[in-house]
Amino acid sequence: MPFNRCVILVILLIQGALFAQDRTSGIAGSASLLGQLGGAEALGVHLNYNINQKFSVNAGFGVGFSCHAGANYYFNRKPAKKAFFYIGAQVGSIREWNFLGDWGDRQAIVYVPIGFEFMAHKGLTLQIDAGPNIAAENWSQTNTGVISASLKIGYTFRRKS
Repeated sequence: MPFNRCVILVILLIQGALFAQDRTSGIAGSASLLGQLGGAEALGVHLNYNINQKFSVNAGFGVGFSCHAGANYYFNRKPAKKAFFYIGAQVGSIREWNFLGDWGDRQAIVYVPIGFEFMAHKGLTLQIDAGPNIAAENWSQTNTGVISASLKIGYTFRRKS
């Protein structure tokens, strides 16, 4: 899939999330701050803002000034549930890691995760996802492979009703 089409997909997901109507309460308006291992940044921080029960937008920042922005669609999110499945799309800019201490080239990527999220009653949040990763060049590092995966652990700050 060409990079331009992937960017358009992310924009459409975000637009749908912003204008979708939601009649349920609970998770809408909450935000999660998560430490991330894998995915677009390989190692970084991930912020997820829940627009409504079905959609969230996210952004991340990691080592080497790698970053991403994207959106997730949740299949089964209901106020009484703690576990959710989602699919997302993220566009990012990553930097090559040279383990001898310097940084290499930069390239754009598109990551399409299919994932699972668990949110405990007190706010502890865990996300695990994997999916196709589109990068122009494979640098033999986790965030440029054909398939990528990530583990995120953090806390969800719920909006006061």
